[in-house]
Amino acid sequence: MKLLITPAEVVALAFASDGRVRPSQIAETEIAAAQEKYFVPVFGSLFEAMLQGNYAQLADEWIKPALAEFVKSRAVMTMGAITASGVVTHTLDTAESAPVVNRVLVARQAFDRAKTLRAKAVAVVEADTANYPEYDPRKNILNRTRCDGGIIL
Repeated sequence: MKLLITPAEVVALAFASDGRVRPSQIAETEIAAAQEKYFVPVFGSLFEAMLQGNYAQLADEWIKPALAEFVKSRAVMTMGAITASGVVTHTLDTAESAPVVNRVLVARQAFDRAKTLRAKAVAVVEADTANYPEYDPRKNILNRTRCDGGIIL
């Protein structure tokens, strides 16, 4: 699958800029999985158009930051430690692994930011559907189901 964002962009958009998280720590498969799970069911053909380079402003302003946060929410669970500066890996001799509860907290925060950014992207598209002809609101899974607090409504 073609990727909308690179591992380097994920690091730049979603992690602290202190250099502790490297693009090599972000698997392209995580990006592909996040695209398929969180964007294709929402944007459908419009997302495919973005993969082809169309709608760069929408992608840069809303989709890429949301995608980076979704990837972070998935990747942080496999990373080593969390400090005030961000995620630290096991490569430091003085670092200890963060407890799972801390990683879960960071993952949840990233997931919440991602959902908020994606919702804003949907609002932008639905407010101007004439400029996004590939988008079909009837196929947007968010318009058919809703999950709040882990309960499908």
